[in-house]
Order: sequence, then structure tokens, then C-alpha cells
Amino acid sequence: MDLKNKTIDELISLASQTTCENEAKQLAKSVYMLVRRALARNLNTPINILEELAFDPVLNVSYMAVQNPNISIERDFHALPKCAVCQIPDSEVECSVCQHKEYKPF
Repeated sequence: MDLKNKTIDELISLASQTTCENEAKQLAKSVYMLVRRALARNLNTPINILEELAFDPVLNVSYMAVQNPNISIERDFHALPKCAVCQIPDSEVECSVCQHKEYKPF
């Protein structure tokens, strides 16, 4: 599947709903954090891809991957920005205007 011509909203929607491992593999490589985050939250994402996302360099992605009930990896997130635990649907997130960017200790 060619994802190059899709908008970020289309990619987020696909990432949150896909059940196809090949699509998930491509989406896991997205340059968009919100796409990878939506994939990490998707209960249909294969475990091997969730395991990769659990160590994504963006905490918003890795935290959500570890929270997915289908993964057994545990990580110690001792300090997270509130946006990492944000529960706003990925298609509605507006990170640039968010008022909750301060850190939340865990």
C-alpha cells in the first residue's frame, strides 16, 4: 500500500484501525509522531511492532505502546510530559497549542 499520498489525518485514521501487519509496519516508520502514537494505541497492532514502538524515541509513542494491553514490556517512565499521557484522540490533538506541556513526575 502506498502511504505517500495520504494526509496526516488519513494516516492517523488508518493507524488507529488497521488490522494488516504490512500496513502497520509501514505506519510504524511514519515521520509523524501522531501516526505512530495512534498505531501504538491500536489493539490490533502486532506485538512485534508494539515492541518496537515501546522504544520509540518520542515518549508520546513509547508510553502509549507500553500501555497497550497486548504488550508485556514494562518501562520505568519516571518523568513524562503531560502530553505523553494525553487521552485526546490522535486525530484531534493540537500539540502546538496545548496548555499541558509541563512535566508530570511518576
